[in-house]
Amino acid sequence: MSSNILQEISKSRFDINPVNTARMDDATKFEVKQFGIGLFNQLKTLGLIHLFLIGFLLSAGFVSLYNYIGFQLITLPYSLSQTLVGFIFIVYIVGTFSSTWMGMLADQYGWEC
Repeated sequence: MSSNILQEISKSRFDINPVNTARMDDATKFEVKQFGIGLFNQLKTLGLIHLFLIGFLLSAGFVSLYNYIGFQLITLPYSLSQTLVGFIFIVYIVGTFSSTWMGMLADQYGWEC
């Protein structure tokens, strides 16, 4: 079901070819040359380049903000201890596990809920 959604999104939004939905058990052998050709072919599609750029910029912004906020919380006016500021990274770990859990729930109950 999710592969159909990805195909519809890729066709309608970005005018690119549908996603290859072959499962890993259908694969016979990993070939480095074919992998490289596939990666290079993705760079020929303008829609995918835009998606890669958006992902890169969002990731870079997230990492920059996460690093910067610790320094700001240690200085005035907050003057938090390094231990307390370090606990902020626990939120990151909780988010990692909760996103995995939500993905499993989405697979179990579907996207319509």
